[in-house]
Amino acid sequence: MIDADGRTTRWARWDPEYLQRPYGMYARGLNGMEAQAYTITAYAMTGDPFFLNGLRQLIDWGYHRFTLRQKLTFPPDDITPWDDELAFFCYFPLMWHTQDPVLRSIYARSLERSWAVKRMEKTAWFNLLYGIMTGNDCDLQDAVEDLRSWPLDLQEHPHDNTHRDDLYPEPGYPNVGGGVKAISARESSVKRGSRSALPLAGGSGHVMVEPTGWLHDYWMARYYGMILPPDVDAAASVKPLPVINREGANPYQGPPRPPIHYGE
Repeated sequence: MIDADGRTTRWARWDPEYLQRPYGMYARGLNGMEAQAYTITAYAMTGDPFFLNGLRQLIDWGYHRFTLRQKLTFPPDDITPWDDELAFFCYFPLMWHTQDPVLRSIYARSLERSWAVKRMEKTAWFNLLYGIMTGNDCDLQDAVEDLRSWPLDLQEHPHDNTHRDDLYPEPGYPNVGGGVKAISARESSVKRGSRSALPLAGGSGHVMVEPTGWLHDYWMARYYGMILPPDVDAAASVKPLPVINREGANPYQGPPRPPIHYGE
C-alpha cells in the first residue's frame, strides 16, 4: 500500500529493516507470513523462478521461523483481531501450495497454534477455514450456530454484556488471546471485518453493516461441502401442521352438571 505522498505505509512493509528492528518487530510474524504467502502463490500460479528466488530470500532472512508464533498473545495492546483474519487469509495459500515438507510442517504447526487460541470464540470464519485446510475436527457445530445467530436486522445496535454472571472461559478452551467468553451475534450485534466474538459491549446504533462476513463464511462452507444445501424434497414432504381453532374450544357436549344444593 502507498500513501498520498508515494511512501509505503507501515502495514505494507515486509523488509527486514522494518521487521527486525524494535519499531516493527511485533509484526514480523504476520507480515513475514504475508510475504511468504504472496511469493509461494505467485510461483505456484506462474512457475516463474523469480518468485521462488524471492521465497528463498525470505527464508534466508528467517521469516519462516517468525511464522511459527505469528499469533500474538502478549502484550494485550498488540492483540488485534483483524490481524487474525489476515493471518487465516495467508494460511490458506501456504497450506494449499507449499510443497517443501519442512516449510509445510512449520505452517501447519503455526496454524494449529493460532486456531487453538481462536477456538474459544466459536467463530465460523476461523473454525471453517481450519477444517478446510487440515481435514481435522473444527467444531463445525459451533460454526453453524455462529451463522444461525446472525440477526436479519443489519443495524449495529448498542449492546452491553458486562453485567452477566457467566463471563468466564469454558473448560477446554484456552484463554490466552484476550477476552473471557464468546458473545454471539444474537447477543451483541452484526459483525464485519475480523468478526471477533470477544468484545462484551459496543455498537453505535447509527451504522448499517453489510452482511458480507456471513455470506463469505456460509458460501465458503457450502463450496467445500461442510454445510449441505437445503433438501428441497424433504421440505416439500413435510406435512402441514393441523389447523388450530383460533376461536376457542368447541362447546361442551357432555352430560349436564349435577344439581347443587345449598344449606342442606
